[in-house]
Amino acid sequence: MESVLPASIFVTDPNRTPDPVSIARQLPQGSGILYRHFGKNDRFTIGEELKIIARKNRLKLIISHDPKLADFIQPDGVHWPKKYIRHFLQHKRFYKLNTCSAHSFRQISNAGKLNFDACFVSAVFPSRSPSAPNAMGPAKLRFLCQESQIPIYGLGGLNPKNAHAIIQHAGYAGVDGFT
Repeated sequence: MESVLPASIFVTDPNRTPDPVSIARQLPQGSGILYRHFGKNDRFTIGEELKIIARKNRLKLIISHDPKLADFIQPDGVHWPKKYIRHFLQHKRFYKLNTCSAHSFRQISNAGKLNFDACFVSAVFPSRSPSAPNAMGPAKLRFLCQESQIPIYGLGGLNPKNAHAIIQHAGYAGVDGFT
């Protein structure tokens, strides 16, 4: 992974990690936070708390597509879910770090052509996420990393017990892996 990118990223989920602030406080220096709020009313309050923790503990804060929240808290970057990638071209100059979601080699290749800084690829292992596709396994993730023009974060079913299977090739991103 390039030095501007954290090796590991805690991915929030309001249903599975209802208190992302307490988890963020425990993250090691140099980690990242991908804040996904899914429209929760308290997103500005939580986003501001995460920004304070990120600055204090030298964490990278990435906001999942929400221009108003990003303008308010000025994160390190913005994550563009698959359905919002077309908006990336209009906004990319405003953010230092831009990531996206990908579920296939074609999507990863397109992310590279669009000059994303990194993409999150899922699901590596079986996951509790309702949106997770079938698990690809660490061997396929390694292949995708070797073929990709941009850094990849493995996501889906990762935890401290199985992370060793990907960390030589991909960044580590997870929801449950940090709880």
